[in-house]
This record gives sequence, C-alpha cells and structure tokens, in this order.
Amino acid sequence: MTETPSEPKIRIEQLTKIFGAQSEEALKLLHDGATKDEILEQTGCGVGGADANFTVASGEIVVGDTGRVRIAFLAPCTWDF
Repeated sequence: MTETPSEPKIRIEQLTKIFGAQSEEALKLLHDGATKDEILEQTGCGVGGADANFTVASGEIVVGDTGRVRIAFLAPCTWDF
C-alpha cells in the first residue's frame, strides 16, 4: 500500500544563507555571479547556501549532508502549527 503524500507544512523557496558582517555586499556579489571563494576573499563572508528550495511534510525529519545546512536555515524561525 502506497501512502499519499501530505501537503508540506514548511515550504522554503530561493533561500540564501550568508555568514559574516558584510552579508549585503556578499549577497550582491553572489547575484552578480561571484563564486563562494571570491565572495569569501572579497568580503570575509561565507556562503552557507544559495537559492535553496525544499519542503517538509508533517512527520518528516530534515537532515542535510552534514545536518548543518538546513538546521542553519531553520534555526532562526519560530514554527506554529
């Protein structure tokens, strides 16, 4: 028996996470096509993720390759279901 997928409880679209004090300048460089290494060199900022898209359905657990990327995206949020 196949389960019918439920509607996502969380939908993330085009989310970018930049770490560092000059994040606005880093975001501009990213949109202008700079690489992560170029952004780090020019601003001291790290690009944690760029234009991430994902959904989370009820009962799902969100884990990235290291478990860090999606936690960094979700940590600042407050969820009310």
